[in-house]
Amino acid sequence: HRAYLWFATMYEDLPSLGLGPLSYSTYDTGVDYLRLNLVRAVSDTYVSQIVKSKPKPRVLTDDGDWTLKKRAKGLTRWFEGKADETELYKEISGPCCRDSGVFGTGIAKVYRENYDDPEAWDVGVERVFPWEILADDAEAQSAKRLRTLGQRKFYDRQVLCEMFPKSKQFIKRLPRYQSDQFDAFDGASNDSTADLVVALETWRLPYRDGGSDGRHCITVEGKTLFDGGWDRKRFPITFLYRAKPTMGVFGVSLAHELRGVQQYINTTLLDIEDCLRLYGKPRWMVSAGSVIKDHLDDDIDSITEFTGQIAPVVYTPQVIPPEQYQFLWQMWQKGFDMTGLSQARSEGETAPGLSGSGASIRAWNDVGDGRMFEAGENFQDFHMGIADRMIDEARDIAEVRTDYASTWRGKTYIEVVEFRKVDPGRDCYYLRVYPESRLSKSPAQRLAQLQELFNAKIITPEEFRELLEFPDLEGEDSMQNAPRELAEKYITRMLEAEDPDEPGIMVYPEPEWPLADFKMRFTYAIMRAQVDGAPDGNIRLLREFIKLCDAEEANALAKSQADAAAALPPAGAPPQLPPGPMGPGLPM
Repeated sequence: HRAYLWFATMYEDLPSLGLGPLSYSTYDTGVDYLRLNLVRAVSDTYVSQIVKSKPKPRVLTDDGDWTLKKRAKGLTRWFEGKADETELYKEISGPCCRDSGVFGTGIAKVYRENYDDPEAWDVGVERVFPWEILADDAEAQSAKRLRTLGQRKFYDRQVLCEMFPKSKQFIKRLPRYQSDQFDAFDGASNDSTADLVVALETWRLPYRDGGSDGRHCITVEGKTLFDGGWDRKRFPITFLYRAKPTMGVFGVSLAHELRGVQQYINTTLLDIEDCLRLYGKPRWMVSAGSVIKDHLDDDIDSITEFTGQIAPVVYTPQVIPPEQYQFLWQMWQKGFDMTGLSQARSEGETAPGLSGSGASIRAWNDVGDGRMFEAGENFQDFHMGIADRMIDEARDIAEVRTDYASTWRGKTYIEVVEFRKVDPGRDCYYLRVYPESRLSKSPAQRLAQLQELFNAKIITPEEFRELLEFPDLEGEDSMQNAPRELAEKYITRMLEAEDPDEPGIMVYPEPEWPLADFKMRFTYAIMRAQVDGAPDGNIRLLREFIKLCDAEEANALAKSQADAAAALPPAGAPPQLPPGPMGPGLPM
């Protein structure tokens, strides 16, 4: 706990006296502050580089039939909807990534909300502080062999009473939390009206998945509030590391790695401050007896009379050798180099010599991501771990709440996804994570990257406009992309229909639609559906739509030919004179 407190103090530059809820906001005012906070600069750069990609876990099947693939797609939507509801990327991903940099380990826990009301059960995700986790060092030497894990957590007394109404009277008699080992220094607490009690939640993994020897317990001092089985193959807690530890479950923090450089920067700046205070003041240099000392002042336009040939001068000595300043900034740069980060990124600058082309931007990003490759992989695994645990919890909830669902937000519509209808079943799927985008967030760099893809004919003009994501063009892009989005909407409706013959599933093309583009997209959708093994009845709907488009085009062509024929003069009729006044000599 003292190490975690030291890491937090170095990052926040606030000398907290403890890590508990009553002491984290109490500071030691006698401690000096950091002049240059290298730990915070490096940690913030690390976080900004990692969280710029939002991994999207996707549920896949291994050569499953159409029904299984359809469920896997629905389960992906269920997770995306639940991630939006829990604000996963905002409230969990970012803070846990910062914890992995500052403390060495970021931790998230998937739990069941509204524990006391089965009809209101829901999946929740929360950030967990590393010092709340309890793991036996001997058992945890190899993380894969860890079978017992605990979390020591603070609850409001009233909340705990509502969670466990059968033990309500006992919980009311529990002593109020005052101070314990969460405080790194004895007596580090402040006055508070919070009525907190401490509870310990522990898990014991079964010998095999689905086994009966696993346990899940929630206890307080003197009483077990809950004691039940645990048949899952993993804990509800997942860990995020900047770099995975060689032994144990807790990683190495940036603060620990940079401690030597940060201490050198601190002592060097203190030396510079002392030298500036002692020797950095300018002094008058005068010949003895050449001037009256009272005439020396700092007034503007003052006149100082002196005798002799040498005028008084102001002398400012060199306080510190230039090499010491240079070495100071070299150590600052070395802090970024040690951790594999770019100082230019921390300052929001592009690399010198970057041409601005898509290729140069991609090469610069690849170089910058080199040392961060392991951290990026860990970030993706972290989200896959959260998705696995959310699905596990939702499967248990859906046994009681049969209508348990999440709301998935598409580009043009919203869908309520019921878990039981999309769950492929345990061990019938696997997860693969996809980053949100490899495109730059900078408008100029994003435009250069998309221009390169467009010139290589990898993306179409419509995809170019969609991926550009310029707010000023959002309204126009929405109109330009409407035909493609409408076609995708109807394709999805026809392929995912449980009963293809149900009224309202089939749609009929309108004459003003871009029918050629619709036919092309529906043709590609037929080929994709055949590869995926879609039912013949659903594919038949796509073929019928293409035939309707052909008929609509034929009708439009016939109408245009008829209109053109009606505009021609009858056969054998004399040519008509052009309108206008009669010329001289023409018959009247």
